[in-house]
Amino acid sequence: MREGENLRFSHGGSNAGFKCSLIAWARSGDGVALMTNGDFGSPLMTEILNSLSREYGWPAFTAAEKQVISLPAERLAEYAGTYKLKPAGTLDIVVEDGRVFADRLYVIPEGTRRVEIFPESETRFFAVDTNATLTFQRNGAGDVSMVTLKQGNRTREGSRVKAPR
Repeated sequence: MREGENLRFSHGGSNAGFKCSLIAWARSGDGVALMTNGDFGSPLMTEILNSLSREYGWPAFTAAEKQVISLPAERLAEYAGTYKLKPAGTLDIVVEDGRVFADRLYVIPEGTRRVEIFPESETRFFAVDTNATLTFQRNGAGDVSMVTLKQGNRTREGSRVKAPR
């Protein structure tokens, strides 16, 4: 909830080869303007914002530590496939060389790209360079059939429409 000491405003922008973001807190007067001269500046801006948040005690952007668990390759392969997200779009989960990737994961402001995701439980994965969490559900037969994608304040659900070949 953005009220009291957490009341803040922000605005971002981008052009080809340029990304920027402004975030300021209404009560304290703290804030930061971040600018990059690259199309993939958002991960860098996220790292800078997380570091500044730790240094200055800004609670909204302090990254939580997470533990990665080890899952066998055959377990990881069960999550691979294409998921149709609501209200629109698809998300491909790809497993390569014991690593799991989310293709076409929306990363602000670049658009879409491949992001590595890491298991923190049997059903929950997270991305390091975005604030995305993916939670998978199984159907009655035990097959992975759904995913819930939480990214920032936005939550989207998706049904698995295609298993990998």
